[in-house]
Amino acid sequence: MNSFPQRYSQSLEDGAMNYDLLVTDAESSHWLVLVHGINRDVDGLLRWFGEVAQLSGYNLIAPIFDSVQYQDYQRLGREGLGRRADHALLSVLDDLGGLGFRLPEQIPMFGFSGGAQFAHRFALAYGERLSALICDSAGWYTPLDDDERYPYGLAATARLQALDFKAERLLNLPTLTLVGEADHSLDASVRNHPKVNPVQGKTRFDRALWWHQHLEDNASTESTHVLQIMPGCGHNFHQCALNGELATRVFAFCRLVRRMRFDPTLETLP
Repeated sequence: MNSFPQRYSQSLEDGAMNYDLLVTDAESSHWLVLVHGINRDVDGLLRWFGEVAQLSGYNLIAPIFDSVQYQDYQRLGREGLGRRADHALLSVLDDLGGLGFRLPEQIPMFGFSGGAQFAHRFALAYGERLSALICDSAGWYTPLDDDERYPYGLAATARLQALDFKAERLLNLPTLTLVGEADHSLDASVRNHPKVNPVQGKTRFDRALWWHQHLEDNASTESTHVLQIMPGCGHNFHQCALNGELATRVFAFCRLVRRMRFDPTLETLP
């Protein structure tokens, strides 16, 4: 008899992507997608989330967007910048069903830093595939502006063929936006652009606050959008995981979303 949790390393048949699984309960239908930042620390994601995942009855999916094939994964993989990251993740989800796992029609997604950029843009295109969106410390966000061309808005771009972005797909999802209270660094990975800075602010902290308010301003009254600031945390995943109790926050939100499906009147997290 197998003991759990078990970690598996998988590859798509066409070699387009590798991904890791942490299975805490092979019979569980509760899954969470974890999307890494640009340092691609999948080991860290699975290590820090694994224990709480097991306590919460969740299995974990961690796609690996390698730097050769997916250098533009944060923006879904525009033409000329490698493979389409959105297509790869959809293939991973289909692949898991073929392996005999019980995946729900909708699944929550978490992303850290560059992974949070990917996650919210994926939600704008494929929100019907998600049950919740959790973004931690994104470098910047795509505004819900139909007039600006993607990635500075939602207007179609020729560099992402056959893909359209709709604000409603994301706004209809429960969202949790996270950021460290000390995430004020202006390193090279923070987008410095005249279409971003005057609107969203200069730092990840400023931009997280802007994004949450942007969602609130555009959402319907029935939507659930939560902002949490993690004390004692800068832009460091391991610091957020330890000091900010990141995994506990994420799975608490996932449980809240599951409860809300049965009782939509439940209050959101503080």
